[in-house]
Amino acid sequence: MEAAEPLDIEQLHQQAIGGSMIAAICGCSTFASPYFTYQRIVGAVGPSEETARMRWGNRLEPLVIAAVKETFGLRTRTLKPLHTDRYGFPMVASLDAMAYGPDGRAPLEAKTQSLWVPDEWRVDPETREIVDCPLAYFLQTSWYMAAYETDFAYVGVLRDGEDPICGIVRRDQAVIDKMLDTAATFWRENVIKRVPPPVDGHRATSAALKEVYRHSTPVEIVLGNEATAWLVAYAAARNNEKQAKAAKVEAQNHLEAAMGEAETAQVGGVRVTWKESTTRRLDTAALKEAEPEIAERYTVETTSRTFRVPEQRSAK
Repeated sequence: MEAAEPLDIEQLHQQAIGGSMIAAICGCSTFASPYFTYQRIVGAVGPSEETARMRWGNRLEPLVIAAVKETFGLRTRTLKPLHTDRYGFPMVASLDAMAYGPDGRAPLEAKTQSLWVPDEWRVDPETREIVDCPLAYFLQTSWYMAAYETDFAYVGVLRDGEDPICGIVRRDQAVIDKMLDTAATFWRENVIKRVPPPVDGHRATSAALKEVYRHSTPVEIVLGNEATAWLVAYAAARNNEKQAKAAKVEAQNHLEAAMGEAETAQVGGVRVTWKESTTRRLDTAALKEAEPEIAERYTVETTSRTFRVPEQRSAK
């Protein structure tokens, strides 16, 4: 039987590793980290809020699928998520579509991408094979090829303001073996044993820590040598950050002085702008004084934790 019974997406994320998670587990995602993914699986971190790009990406998915179908002359079906443990850990594959063509069946993955993301796509015009693409997409597509045991997959990508990129990704068994081994280790050593992966500098890890440890207790503890090393690293990075910020401000000041009243300048082939802009903001202090009841009615209270490390003054 090719497809398992349908499951709620949150159930899938807590019961198995899916294609949208594998890049993060392998440390290749700009959106999630191994630590964040672990906390998502164990239920300590909730689902991310849907952004406008995510919402419109879902709405545009049928158009991307249609473009791939037209390019390769395919038929497609929507399948229920495939749930399997053939590789020694719970694995789920939720395809955008399964495609059927002259060369047999193959997963079809549809993506949308901002033009702000560096263009990493390169397609051989003769074979239509994708020879270069973002690693996260390659891993997700490889996940589906492993789950459905296919030798290739179709990919369609709609970048802002461009015609869709439609191509074929070929199976790379060495990559799949490494990917599956990483996933199995993650599930066995982290998820089953309830041992979080090491924290890193990923923004998703920061978000997960704030959610997992959102509340504090009025106690003081003593941390060991490893924490001392991280404190030294933090202080050094903060000092470098200040120096970099000062250098940036100085460079900006020189450019602004050179531009004078001009709002646009060409500098070494780069177009620099310094334009007027008008912003409007609510004067909350005045509102509280003039209409305190209205101000109180529309005041929202939030609780968060603030991390501070005091500046270390050198001895004279």
